[in-house]
Amino acid sequence: MTIFNNIQEKSYFGFIDGLRAVAVLMVLVFHLEPKFLSGGFIGVDVFFTISGLLITQILVEKRELSYFGFLLARARRLVPAMSLVITIVAVISVTVVALPTEIAALSKTIITASTYVSNIFFYLTANYFDSTKENNMLLHTWSLAVEWQFYIFYPFLVYLFARGRHALFCLLILSLASLFYSTYFIHVDSNAVFYITPFRTFEFTLGGLVYVLSKQSKFLSVINGNTLVSNAVVVCSIVALIGLAICFDKGTLFPAINALYVSITTCLILAVGLSSTAIKSLCIVDNRFMRYIGAISYSLYLWHWPLIVGIRMYNPEQSLTQVILVGLTSFILAHFTHCYFENRYRKRTNKNNTIALILALFPLGIGFTIYGINKTSPELLNHLSERENQLLEVQRWAEVPGNCVARHETHEYFDCTIGSVDVEPTILVYGDSHAQMHVWALHEKLLQQGTSARYLTKGGCPPLFGAVLEQTSLNREACLELQNRFKSVLDTSPLINTAIISARWSVYADQKLLQDNEKNNYSDIETQLRLVIKYLEVSIDKIIIMDSLPEAAAPAPELIVRNLRVGKELKNFINQASNFELLSSLQNDKVEIVNLENILCQKNGVCPFFLNKSQVLFDSNHLTVEASKYVLERSLFYGASTN
Repeated sequence: MTIFNNIQEKSYFGFIDGLRAVAVLMVLVFHLEPKFLSGGFIGVDVFFTISGLLITQILVEKRELSYFGFLLARARRLVPAMSLVITIVAVISVTVVALPTEIAALSKTIITASTYVSNIFFYLTANYFDSTKENNMLLHTWSLAVEWQFYIFYPFLVYLFARGRHALFCLLILSLASLFYSTYFIHVDSNAVFYITPFRTFEFTLGGLVYVLSKQSKFLSVINGNTLVSNAVVVCSIVALIGLAICFDKGTLFPAINALYVSITTCLILAVGLSSTAIKSLCIVDNRFMRYIGAISYSLYLWHWPLIVGIRMYNPEQSLTQVILVGLTSFILAHFTHCYFENRYRKRTNKNNTIALILALFPLGIGFTIYGINKTSPELLNHLSERENQLLEVQRWAEVPGNCVARHETHEYFDCTIGSVDVEPTILVYGDSHAQMHVWALHEKLLQQGTSARYLTKGGCPPLFGAVLEQTSLNREACLELQNRFKSVLDTSPLINTAIISARWSVYADQKLLQDNEKNNYSDIETQLRLVIKYLEVSIDKIIIMDSLPEAAAPAPELIVRNLRVGKELKNFINQASNFELLSSLQNDKVEIVNLENILCQKNGVCPFFLNKSQVLFDSNHLTVEASKYVLERSLFYGASTN
């Protein structure tokens, strides 16, 4: 006898569709306008927990269902709509939207999305310097890949524990193990924890735990014992979910322990709903409107992101009209897809199995075709004019000049001498990629002057002493090594009299820092930067800090070219980065602040895409060499005022 012996198949639970609606609306609002719901990404985690419960229910209640029968049922449910969206995105992208520089990544994304391994692809291609990932129309398929991979291994576990008394124990151990590794590795490789399935497994298995518990009489008696308490649990849990969606943001350490809060809150609603349909507070989610949105939530999730990205590629500074248009179109396409693709092939027939297989192979074939053409005859996919191609060919990260004792390839940071390398450096340049982008222009200027500079840079590494970001995909140890080297260079280079510090301050302003990369040893950018300035003031005559670089809402060359293709010539962009207010308080006789917005933009934050016919940005937030020369010639380093 097992705890599952007396199970009866339950009828449809409307509140679960309502909970799906809450989840997809969170994601939709977050993607349309993050400032309205900065943590709306937790909707994906609500989906994961619901899926864990429902898949456990299916595997336990439908005992006659074989492993491959289960996977076929999932394929009939998920593949048709997914294949439709991927196919349409692929065709529109390769014929209209995608640029030659994006075709290779597009083909790989189509292939990995079609085979439900896009989460692994996005993890492996995660790159600090890649600002185009959020312009990928299939980026959201990572979560569907995670879910499908869970479907592959989870049935084996259910078949094992369903024959014994250890269901709760097995699920609990699996949940704790996944949570432990997620919490531990979030400090080692946050990208892996975000994208890779084992680190997300606890979110699914907690849902499975709720299902197992809902079959036990003791649990049911506790839940049903007090209707007032059950109603309060539902209301408080829904409020808590909304609260988490408001309080969390992109700087929140996630998933790890913070995803646990989302899953437990979701589990409380599921537990009450499964135990009794008489809980009146469930009407918050169990009503006709919410059930409808929940029913189309899968298709709505599939469509909303390609539409958002497609429009942002041409107009990243979105208007309210744009938001409303994308939202309405998403719902219309979701309704159509749900009616004619999701529901049409769900029945268990050989014909539907065959159709699901064909539909799965169709976008895969398109992906391989695009990949092959791009490899052998890329000119067939290039529909740009000569000018448009030239704009895309702007120099980005060139070969680093000077003599280097450490390079990114060997140390994951740069320690080089530029300018007249046979002369002892008198200048020290320190920072992240926003310091590195000045290297080529600075090298040329120093050669003219017959002087040299030592520069220490690493993308994504704050220019501090022994303090690294808590949430980052970069190698923290390499960042710490660079910071220690900076201090060592200062202590052993008496001729250095000028320090230039530059960073993408907006990335660090609101993030927690780990002192010496130790867990729970937190600090902040203000405290740490003041320590650096205080240390520099002892031996350095002039300290120059570059304020925030004006940023475009999307990679500039691609944005310019895409608009040229539809007959629109962009001249300006609205600065998306505000000045780092802390810096003004640091200014004194030794410390000078270079206001890059004043140099590059008009007073109202409108900035040009071109200066002297040369592009200003080679992505969304890095200067071209020509623009860097323009900035350095007008900066305090060369004695000109920036105010």
